[in-house]
Amino acid sequence: MVSRARVGRLMKEQNLTSKVKPAFQVTTDANQTLPVAPHHLNRQFEVSAPDTVYAGDIPSIPTREGWPYLAVFD
Repeated sequence: MVSRARVGRLMKEQNLTSKVKPAFQVTTDANQTLPVAPHHLNRQFEVSAPDTVYAGDIPSIPTREGWPYLAVFD
């Protein structure tokens, strides 16, 4: 195992610098003026018949190549 101090010293000897990745930034705008879609279920998740109500989610998944989205509907 190598300590951070040793790596820093060796990089300094070779005139190398690190490139720091920026911190995660939220990409949603909390102050948007667009209308919000109506919430038709009103947290009533019990239904009287199959195939009458559908729900979904679109999470983002961090990978080495970027942030793909996964659409899931039930």
